[in-house]
Amino acid sequence: MVTFRNPLAQLQLPRQVNATTNMQAALTSYELKGLFNFTGVGVLIIGWIAVAILIISVFSIFMSLYRVVWDRHYELALMSVYGASRVQLLCCVFYEGFLLSILGYALGGFFEQSGALHFQGRT
Repeated sequence: MVTFRNPLAQLQLPRQVNATTNMQAALTSYELKGLFNFTGVGVLIIGWIAVAILIISVFSIFMSLYRVVWDRHYELALMSVYGASRVQLLCCVFYEGFLLSILGYALGGFFEQSGALHFQGRT
């Protein structure tokens, strides 16, 4: 790593090294800027895909909870008859959804750490 005292040396020294020796000089800031310019669209698209996956997963969890409530509306009505308030019923459904989400997160983390979900392409 070389630091330059003036900006002119920053432009001249890499050219001189590349022209007069068999070594190759590279300016890290320029190379990284070029790399980010080259992959910028890909990173942006991956970000939008991640947002779309997040929205789909939130919608999926909501539909799952709605189905649970719909399938268990007799049980929830029975709990209401026995004295459970609407807040208690809502908390019961919320806790079930929370536990499903935590379980999914934990299983996803476990499979990710164990390498079961990694693609191991060999050449």
